[in-house]
Amino acid sequence: MNKLVSHGFTLVETIVAMLIISIAALAMASALGFAFSRSSDGLLEAKVVYIAQSYLEEIQARRYDEATPSGGTPPCQTLAPCSALGPDSESRQNFDDVDDYDGLLDSPPRDSLNQIMSEFTGFSVAVAVDYADAAQIAAWNLDAATDAKVVSVTVTTPDGQTRPFVMIRGNY
Repeated sequence: MNKLVSHGFTLVETIVAMLIISIAALAMASALGFAFSRSSDGLLEAKVVYIAQSYLEEIQARRYDEATPSGGTPPCQTLAPCSALGPDSESRQNFDDVDDYDGLLDSPPRDSLNQIMSEFTGFSVAVAVDYADAAQIAAWNLDAATDAKVVSVTVTTPDGQTRPFVMIRGNY
């Protein structure tokens, strides 16, 4: 009784095993490649938020309008009409009210002293300030068109993507 004992794999089994391992390795490499290509997105987004937050905080720290006294009360409509939007012949480090920032374009971004923020080279910032429109006045139950300003800060990344941030500043 002589039995043939077979050990090992046939050529077909070996080729099928190599094919299965190759497909699995390709899928794994593809997933890792996608993950590595997106690994810097979090840092980029954190920089965008930091830039926008610094501009919004700087703007929010200013008084509502040129005609608004320090401290904010009474609002500009009570004592004097609110001024026109836009800078009042001032340089950036002397901006003293919210609408002075209207039309500001910084590339690269700058701090409140108008110094370049060198760690954000390649980014740019655009600021627009406008009074609330009729729909916003109705939605927010405002009394007048000069009761709120809408501040839009748009940060553009080095690869050209834009991220808008909006703040509402009340006349109080």
